[in-house]
Amino acid sequence: MRCVWGLILFLGLASCGFTPLQGVGGENNLTNETKYIFVESIDDKIGMDFRNSLNKKLNPTGQKTDKKYTLNVVLKQSSVDDQIISSENFSTRAKITLIANYKLIELKSNTLLLNASANASGTYNVLKEPYATYTAREKMWGNLTQIVSNKVSLHIFAYFKHKGFAQ
Repeated sequence: MRCVWGLILFLGLASCGFTPLQGVGGENNLTNETKYIFVESIDDKIGMDFRNSLNKKLNPTGQKTDKKYTLNVVLKQSSVDDQIISSENFSTRAKITLIANYKLIELKSNTLLLNASANASGTYNVLKEPYATYTAREKMWGNLTQIVSNKVSLHIFAYFKHKGFAQ
């Protein structure tokens, strides 16, 4: 029965005109154009991780190319330490938010192509052991970095797909 439903789903998607945003090889591969995006440096460790994550998504092969576009990203980090208060008046949960404001500029004409933002929030446990709390917080920052960089790269891929850089 599962095979039948899988076949119905496959045929339904095939007949609706669905095409993947990031195709495999040739003309369908949006990274043929996104590899020309230079992501400007971003301050601090989270910024460095964010930039590396974006570079891997926009230019997965790491091929050296000339710059056609520049991507300027400004990260804002916020933290709310008292999400849940225990009966002993200690915070047991904290919330952090990562916001990326970004601009994609075509260098040849100095034209602003995209001006947008992406964000994500997450929570972590505040424990009695400081190191455990520290590692939980760092893990959450890493997760948020990946989530927001995915949102930014998908927006860029969608923009290039809409402009006709992929069939």
